Amino acid sequence: MENFIYHEFLVNGDTLETCQNKTAHFLKTNKLAMPLQFDFLEKRTIRADEKGFKERINLGAQENKIVLNGFISELKKEGFYDINHVSDIPQGYLSKIFHTIAHLLDGFFGIDAYFYNLVEDSYFISYALFEKINNEPNFYYIISVEATYKMKKGLSFEK
Repeated sequence: MENFIYHEFLVNGDTLETCQNKTAHFLKTNKLAMPLQFDFLEKRTIRADEKGFKERINLGAQENKIVLNGFISELKKEGFYDINHVSDIPQGYLSKIFHTIAHLLDGFFGIDAYFYNLVEDSYFISYALFEKINNEPNFYYIISVEATYKMKKGLSFEK
């Protein structure tokens, strides 16, 4: 089964082509989530000095937070509300959910990513990087990509 997934990457570079090359290299060499193919969506690509850039960054971080909170909710449904009970999570579906949460928090890129910050290897963006972008907007782009992934069922793993 093949699924098309939309991603947005925050990338820094002198030109759009440089940023696309960095994104392509990342996607081709990423061991955790390597697409079968991907296409740049140039009409959705935006440079930091263009109208709507900050809104797109914020939307991307919000989308990732929704995914993260969805996984946390899944653990809560199974009775795990507290970090003190992590050692009680059984191996299998629930431990994979916990593992995915850890990846989202530590910045390991996965197919569930709507927005990924290649500058800081993160699903979110630091205040310091926001400041850099404000000072040098010509060097930052959001590169939009549609990627095709081969999966067994669904987006991640099944229960």
